[in-house]
Order: sequence, then C-alpha cells, then structure tokens
Amino acid sequence: MTKLTTREIDLLCTYYIGIDHYGYLNGFREGQQMRAFFQVYCDLDINPTSRYGSDVSIEFVTILMAQTPQVQAKILRTVLEQFPPHPYAEPHTRNNKLYNKMLGVIKRLESETTLVENVSPKSSSEVVQVALKDADHLIGRGSALSAVDRTHTALHGYLKDLCNEASIQYGNDPSMPELYKLVREKHPAFQNSGPRQKDIDNICRTLGNIVDKLGPIRNRATPAHPQEELLEEPEAILAINAARTLFHYLEEKRSTHSRNFLQRMFTRK
Repeated sequence: MTKLTTREIDLLCTYYIGIDHYGYLNGFREGQQMRAFFQVYCDLDINPTSRYGSDVSIEFVTILMAQTPQVQAKILRTVLEQFPPHPYAEPHTRNNKLYNKMLGVIKRLESETTLVENVSPKSSSEVVQVALKDADHLIGRGSALSAVDRTHTALHGYLKDLCNEASIQYGNDPSMPELYKLVREKHPAFQNSGPRQKDIDNICRTLGNIVDKLGPIRNRATPAHPQEELLEEPEAILAINAARTLFHYLEEKRSTHSRNFLQRMFTRK
C-alpha cells in the first residue's frame, strides 16, 4: 500500500498548512490543539503527548506518517476543511491549485484499500448488523485492532443465524468452529460445491482452520480483554480480511440457495 510520500507531506505541512516564523505548524502550536484536531475533528483514537512548540509539529508529522492510507486520507480531508484556501491565507501557497492537488492525493490514498469490503447480509440478527457497523466505524477511526473483536462477534452471530434458519441444533454457548462445522455439514446451501468439489471442500476446511484461530487471536491479542501484547496493524487487518472473505462466501452461498429455492417453487406453480 502506498502511503503519503515525503514530498506530499512537505507540500501539506509547509505549503498548505504553513509554518510560522517560529517554525511551528499553523494551528498546532499546543498539544491540546493537536489533540482536539485528531479526536474531535478527525474522530480518531489518537492521543498526542507533546505539549508545546516544535515538539507538537514533529509529533503531528510522526503520527501522520504512521497511519494507513485510509486514515491519512481522513486526516487530509479534515485539514482541508479546517484550513480552506483563501486569497489572504497564510501561507499564500494555500490556494485553490494546491487544494485541488491535495484532493488528488486524498483520492489516491482512498483507493489504496487494504481491506476486503465489508459484507451486508440480507438476513441476519440485529447483533450481527450492529457488530458489522461497529467494525466499520472502528476501522474508519483508525482502530483496526478493536475491529477484530467486533468482526469476530459478527461472524460468530452469523453462523448461529445460519444454523437457526436451517433448524440445525447446537449446544449451549457453541464456539465458532463448532458452528462452522455444523453449517458445512448440515445446511442445505452447502451440500453442493459444484465443479471441483473436492478442491473446494479442501479450501473450506482450510477456512475452518482460520475460524479456529480467530477466537484465540480475539481473546488474547486484542483489547477485547486486558492484554500485555497486542496485534500489530498488518496482522489485525489480516484477521479482519480472513473473516470477511469467509463471510462473503457464506452469504453468497446462502443467498444463491434462497434464490434457487424460490425459482423452483414458482416454476412448479
């Protein structure tokens, strides 16, 4: 994924936001101002520690460089909102030409997606829908790590929903691997994998191993419970992408089975 380049950061800070004669970023002389920018205006879980002066400017750039392309785009959009171009702006280079250039950078960053698109199941419980929305919200705030927990909850609830709609019995407090196995073995939507069925079944069994690992990852390496060590951002995104890939497959199979069932029913009539 392509983040902001050094040149783009220089354009943003030096020629768009601007640096005053003390060497401080305009609008970011105090840590409290930067904290409000990230937490209030950007709606990001970022807590700067610098208090005053050049340390604040340095930390702003350090924080910006550390974010994913999507979060960088969100920060840049907020900068453009908070510092609109103006004929009498300081610096004078904060004009419409540079504003449009920054918009182009934002579009590039937003296209550098690292996440599988979230699924929107057409038939699922409120718990699943809320968990999926929470996960998207957390990712948008730059907290993919916390989104792992909500994605896990959504997938767990969805597997229960699949069992319930097919009247598949399960025990008290079933685990995700148990539910996934029941769905694969007993849900009518998954009884025919089409051509290369053995190969597809092997892929599904491999996905079952992923399901088996999502629980320990969620329980022992995310803020779902107090932990000493947490996942890094790339691994958090990997876990979310793995769960979403499985989610898409399950929902597509369920939807296809429902459509085929309705077609057969109306054809008979």
